[in-house]
Amino acid sequence: MNTGTRVRVVILINELLRGGAQRIVLDLVKHIDPVRFEVSVLCLKDPAGIAENEPNLLSEVEALGITVHSLEGGRKFTLAEGLALYRYLRTLRPDILHTFLPYAGTLGRVVGRLAGVRAIVSTQCNLPVAYTKRVYWLDRVTLPLAHVWLAAAEGIEYSYAGSSVPFSLNAWNTSRRHFTVVAGVDLPSFDLRVKNTDREAIRASLDIPERSVLVLMIARLVSWKGHTDLVKSLTYLPEHVYLALVGWGPMEQELRDIAEESGLTARVRFLGARNDIPELLAATDVYAQTHRIMDDGSTWKGPNTSQMEACAARIPSVSTSVPLIETLIEDTITGLLAHPNDPEDIARAIRQQFEDPVSARAMEEKARARVENRYQVSSMGKIHTELYAMLAKYHA
Repeated sequence: MNTGTRVRVVILINELLRGGAQRIVLDLVKHIDPVRFEVSVLCLKDPAGIAENEPNLLSEVEALGITVHSLEGGRKFTLAEGLALYRYLRTLRPDILHTFLPYAGTLGRVVGRLAGVRAIVSTQCNLPVAYTKRVYWLDRVTLPLAHVWLAAAEGIEYSYAGSSVPFSLNAWNTSRRHFTVVAGVDLPSFDLRVKNTDREAIRASLDIPERSVLVLMIARLVSWKGHTDLVKSLTYLPEHVYLALVGWGPMEQELRDIAEESGLTARVRFLGARNDIPELLAATDVYAQTHRIMDDGSTWKGPNTSQMEACAARIPSVSTSVPLIETLIEDTITGLLAHPNDPEDIARAIRQQFEDPVSARAMEEKARARVENRYQVSSMGKIHTELYAMLAKYHA
């Protein structure tokens, strides 16, 4: 193990594009104890391969004093990349290797074991429905190589292990080696940005007419996210209701076509990747998080970070009813639920939120309290500090 005064941790990830896993990494390095841990980030992908206009978190991570390295790879699972990672780990000799995302996880677990890294942690940030069968199989078959793996949401641990347990020393002492460590919201900085937002200026920049209702959804534009149902729900809503979609992905052109064919183009805004989420939420009237049930029955489970942020911002919330969503959105208590794959019912829930402001306000306050009690980034930082310290001692 590292003989210095601090435990040396290397976080391995594909790249630092602005995505859910990358945001967890940013929150983690922001809240980990720098006195006890020397943390660096290693990216597999060559930063030069990321377009200048693609929002990323590199500057924000480096601004925290965290060193970021790259293997300057490009293609996945190449021998050259594996050798480069092996040499890096053998040279640096970290005490702990912490991987994020299936590609970095698969490569990191295999090469980390070969390089003699004594403690390997993997954080699973998505459900199997998010990956191709090949990627999921490689991720699943190599996951036991991690000394402990974490799930960023209860539904993720359920999908991989059939149960969900928060990390604790008591659970560790029962020989359990997978836990849920939920992602969350950095409330102090988030609240400040929301408070300082010029709501009308943001809405004007999005070309949202006065006295209109703005519905927002933040998610990658992929089929199982349910964007098609949300766009179609506008046909059941008054013409003064507008929709803004934050995210990018392979579904964008199809969604634009659906909007055009339905006569909704003027009411839908495609915003791409953004770095001003708190400000956008401050300008929003209703937040919607939809998910589809796919033909094979697969679907998302539980809430995601974007909906946690919407609840933190006290935005009336709507979600499709999927397993474990009630940990954040309880129907008529902290938000409203709608049937998956049902644009008309999604419209019903959205309409209810803006037509009954008294009820919406009561729900948004309870949702905010739930975020404060359950989904704070500071708690995630404390858990990782405890876990890293234990791993350093356990594998010394």
